[in-house]
Amino acid sequence: MSRTRGVAHAPMPNTRLTPAEIRALSALAEGLDTVSALTKLDIALDTFNRTLRNIGNKQHRYTRASKVHAAYLSGELLLRAALASPEISDDDRKLWVALAAQPDLQATADAVHLSRATTTKRIDDLVARFGAHNAPHLVTLGHAYGLFETTATTGPAKGMSR
Repeated sequence: MSRTRGVAHAPMPNTRLTPAEIRALSALAEGLDTVSALTKLDIALDTFNRTLRNIGNKQHRYTRASKVHAAYLSGELLLRAALASPEISDDDRKLWVALAAQPDLQATADAVHLSRATTTKRIDDLVARFGAHNAPHLVTLGHAYGLFETTATTGPAKGMSR
């Protein structure tokens, strides 16, 4: 397709993640914070941030939680095991799904008809109540609970060393 001004461009196709990108998302999916992920992956902060930015460019996602969710849906991250689902209210389920499915915080807030500040507080509350370490880990738990319409199969993640 032409790259001249005024001509519509085909959307950038989703491309597969590299092994390094999968390792970075796997660390986030486990609930590791940035410092712990850097230590586990033995990489510098700039490298980690660049890796996450590249993932976002490929997936068209901006939050860490939505990047983890997209990797589960594509099969590039696989669940270790399914878990019995706790009781989840409809409002909690709606927020949890929006957190995973929406590309950024504003879209998440819009999906649940709340302000960004209230949405952030409600996400923090979900993280605390369901024992997650952070929002990406909450998405992993959501997949393990079968909360989302499509869940990844159980097995080791691609690109993961054992």
